[in-house]
Amino acid sequence: MKDEDNEVTAQLGRATQQNAAFGSSQFAGQIEHMLGREVTIKPRGRPKRNRDNN
Repeated sequence: MKDEDNEVTAQLGRATQQNAAFGSSQFAGQIEHMLGREVTIKPRGRPKRNRDNN
């Protein structure tokens, strides 16, 4: 149980640092609709280039 608490605390910290919603995808969708912006955590960095479409 203690490990689960630590993991939830870490997830909450990451969401807070990145201004992301902490909850289900349905909850995140509702918050995005209310705020008019994305609230999910995106991968860091620039998107990988598609080599087929130089």
